[in-house]
Amino acid sequence: MSYETPVQPPVQPATVSTPPKPSPLAIISLCLGVVSIPLIFVCIGWLTAISGLIIGIIALVNINNSNGSLKGKGLAIGGLITSVLAIIIYGGFIAYIATSSASKSGNSEFSSMIQKSIEEANARQSTNTLPEAETEEAPVEVIEENEN
Repeated sequence: MSYETPVQPPVQPATVSTPPKPSPLAIISLCLGVVSIPLIFVCIGWLTAISGLIIGIIALVNINNSNGSLKGKGLAIGGLITSVLAIIIYGGFIAYIATSSASKSGNSEFSSMIQKSIEEANARQSTNTLPEAETEEAPVEVIEENEN
């Protein structure tokens, strides 16, 4: 009895695929975007929002160019969205402050002039009369025709 050793197929080396790791820039972008929203009311939120926006764009480019070795596209997009939202809120906040302070100071003469014009217009409307400057009639020349 002869025993033959079975021929085994060659063993292929096992390829260990490492799972993609999250992009640190995407995480930083999201953190900056989220933190910038409450910091708007301290007037430094614009700085963190712009930083989050720039870092989010860089993170998206790195993730797209990594051939699958980086993940975190959703984090980067979230950082972009929160950063843009913070910038929009900051712009509205500044516009509100500018208009409210302008109406309270410096324009009192202009405001009183507008208020006076509105009151005059309401008075004219209730009496159905025109202002004096508009009621003066232009001189009319009378041309007499000679009957020959």
